[in-house]
Amino acid sequence: MNTLLSLCAELFIRFLKIGAFSFGGGYASLTLIREEVVESAGWLTEADFTGLCAIAEITPGPVTLNAASFTGWQTAGLAGAAAATLGCILPSVCLIMLLGKLLIRFDRHPALQSILSSLRPVICAMVVSAAAAMFF
Repeated sequence: MNTLLSLCAELFIRFLKIGAFSFGGGYASLTLIREEVVESAGWLTEADFTGLCAIAEITPGPVTLNAASFTGWQTAGLAGAAAATLGCILPSVCLIMLLGKLLIRFDRHPALQSILSSLRPVICAMVVSAAAAMFF
């Protein structure tokens, strides 16, 4: 049990690092995931990692999150999948909570109101553009 706990803690820490320092989307993070789980920790072989990439791409959801869950499952079962997934999403959750608190605190600030009112037409144009691309 102690070994499972330490393995889950290591999964959590490694995927916390991946979640905090990988930028550019899921495919960009695959290099960092490979470095952590194949080269550094040795949890997966190159063949396992290739399978992980295939499964992460075909499974619905973010590639990085799918890769974290798969690695955790392969390494330590359900507890490992939970630890890796939590580590992967925790930095984003904390950042969104911080931004939400700031938004609530400064929601009446004129500079923020100006930024948000400037973004509305841009967002509407992006949605219309995406819809038009689907139909035309």
